[in-house]
Amino acid sequence: DAMDRDEPAFDARLRRFRQVKERIANAAAELVQPRQSVGLDVGTTTYLLAQRIAEIQNVRIFTNSLRIASVAASRRCDVYVPAGSVRADELSIWGPAAASHFENFWFDVAFIGVSGMTRDGFYDYSMEDVDMKRIYVARSTKKIVLCDSSKFHRMSLVQVAPFEAIDMLITDAAPPADIAENLTLHGVEVLVV
Repeated sequence: DAMDRDEPAFDARLRRFRQVKERIANAAAELVQPRQSVGLDVGTTTYLLAQRIAEIQNVRIFTNSLRIASVAASRRCDVYVPAGSVRADELSIWGPAAASHFENFWFDVAFIGVSGMTRDGFYDYSMEDVDMKRIYVARSTKKIVLCDSSKFHRMSLVQVAPFEAIDMLITDAAPPADIAENLTLHGVEVLVV
């Protein structure tokens, strides 16, 4: 497995595999129902997803991404952000205050962005953002990871969650055999778009 140490800038990540991320976001949007509470993690694919679900009636979006909050608010969507510190490059809200704020809520569904996936689970670059990712996982009825296939067999600094913690993976290609085997073993539904 390859180790990624540095997080590319948001705009560069958004351009990379943009069409693939759009397909993943479109498939994810199909899973959101009116009047649901949706946890939306920081990330490029979740940002594209926000643009789609902001159109769904009476959806409440809970996010620690100021980019996602801005998109959702501009479409007159109910959007909630936690209190905390802002990570400038990612425009994400993090810290103990943010974590304790969102621990008070329960989400119908949460969409989690990751920077890598190995047979042991999902990873992210940021120690700052991973606490919020874990809260989305812990406080949601349905936990869905959005991950394009370029991230298979890639690790980064922090493990977000093992496979048994999530319900579904939405991706653009069938995962490699070792990853697929562990996803199946832990009952994770894989949606390839």
